[in-house]
Amino acid sequence: MACWLSARNAHARWARLYSLAVDPVLRGQGWGGRLLAAGEDWMREQGLRVCRAEVKTDNQAARRLYASQGYREAGALPDYYGAGLDGVRLIKQLETKRALRTA
Repeated sequence: MACWLSARNAHARWARLYSLAVDPVLRGQGWGGRLLAAGEDWMREQGLRVCRAEVKTDNQAARRLYASQGYREAGALPDYYGAGLDGVRLIKQLETKRALRTA
């Protein structure tokens, strides 16, 4: 089982990924990357050009996944998840389908 939850800004061309979860039994099999790619395709179809996400600083597996999919770390978020629970903001520029086809 895998899950993707995002929201879009009605007045801008960006969306925020709120949650991405993969059943522990399925981890390490590429489901996270496939789920991200499917969600990004949907975002592109909606005309969105940027995806933002946040992750706990100590969640190294998630940080590796996002980095492998082209997300860059854009800033520290002190106490984002509560006192002493820091986060990292992630951003990915979404290329258009046309740009992806010619690459």
